[in-house]
Amino acid sequence: MAVRPKAWSKESRGALLKLTAFLVMLFLVELVVDYLTDGPERFTASYLTVRPLTLAFFWMVGAVLIWRWGYIRALRRQNDPDDVKE
Repeated sequence: MAVRPKAWSKESRGALLKLTAFLVMLFLVELVVDYLTDGPERFTASYLTVRPLTLAFFWMVGAVLIWRWGYIRALRRQNDPDDVKE
């Protein structure tokens, strides 16, 4: 039985952290822009619910893609360590 590599390597966790930071900053920038352009009446309960849910969906898709990228990269490194480009 072959040893399967871990998908969440250090580089995968770093990429996930960058994605998370980017989406949090995007959400905060959207809040500031909407506040400056439309005023505080723009912020309703549905607005503050839908925006984070939409960004959470993109985070989940990104997490799955990063997981697959890390797993495939680890498999390639396990099979042929000289073939993987850093």
